[in-house]
Amino acid sequence: MKRKWKRIKKIDNQIMDGLHKHTTKFVKLCESRSIGTIVLGDLTGVRENINYGKRANQKLHQWAFGKITQLITYKARTLGIKVEVIDESYTSQTCPHCGNRKKPTNRNYTCKCGFTYHRDGVGAINIRQKYLGYLGVPVAATMASPVGIRLEVRCCSA
Repeated sequence: MKRKWKRIKKIDNQIMDGLHKHTTKFVKLCESRSIGTIVLGDLTGVRENINYGKRANQKLHQWAFGKITQLITYKARTLGIKVEVIDESYTSQTCPHCGNRKKPTNRNYTCKCGFTYHRDGVGAINIRQKYLGYLGVPVAATMASPVGIRLEVRCCSA
């Protein structure tokens, strides 16, 4: 039993190490591009009242989005970068061009107005627009485009 807990602790440490490395890389990228504000989607309650099946539910519940938000927030604030968390409901279902709401059936969002883009990109664009709309301040300069970072999870078999 002790050996099993030791292996679990090792995997936990590897996951935390990966989270730290990726969030540090992301925040340093923002700093190098002189980004003053990082806008994140609020995922509170995303796991509640959802049943995607046994495997998908397990993956969803292992997703450390709260920890990722926490790590980005403290690292960004250390470097003087502001962090805003915005409600992201319906952001990947709403067309950023015409405002039409349609649930995507695959990885790409296609609107009847002709707009087509990856649904995660649509969500990022809409979170950006929501943030700008909440402040009600016209943009004097262009904002950085949404940045996606692929997380490579590698686990050694011990």
